[in-house]
Amino acid sequence: MEDLTIAQKLLIRYCRQRNYQEILPTGSAGVRAVDAEGRIRDLTINIYGDVMDQRTRKMIAEGNTSHDLLKVYETPTEWRDLKPSVKEQLRKIEVKNRQNLVLRKDRGPER
Repeated sequence: MEDLTIAQKLLIRYCRQRNYQEILPTGSAGVRAVDAEGRIRDLTINIYGDVMDQRTRKMIAEGNTSHDLLKVYETPTEWRDLKPSVKEQLRKIEVKNRQNLVLRKDRGPER
């Protein structure tokens, strides 16, 4: 088995705490895993130990370390999951409503 980087070890710890499956290291600071809902997640980590979505670079979970540049080398042991913003949730609802509207138009007039 290959040697893991510190970032990969932290991400694997995060994934195991969340019961993610099929955890595979990707690159020097990333992992790919399947979450509890069956979605494939590509994760990375920042210098403070916060877990982020690798594609969007949005934070998913905040590490229990100081976010002070003088204490960058602290290692998190736990993470607090961040909830999606209200703005993001409203955007998803709007997209879903638009898709439903298009589907209804495609069906033609209802009898």
